[in-house]
Amino acid sequence: MMKKGEIMQKIMHRIYTVCLVILEKVDARNTAFKRVTHKVTRKVYDKAFYAAFGVSAYDYDYWGEGDND
Repeated sequence: MMKKGEIMQKIMHRIYTVCLVILEKVDARNTAFKRVTHKVTRKVYDKAFYAAFGVSAYDYDYWGEGDND
């Protein structure tokens, strides 16, 4: 039986995946609807990404893209 945390992580991963599809479809942002949809979906994507993977999508040090000095 799955624990509550595992279920929530799977749900957030699914939301993250759906957000990626939506962001690909409204990438042009040439209409007001697409701009608003992109903005809202991006906020949901950020929260779902953090919940699913435990790190921010913008954590460059974690992803190995930080300063290499």
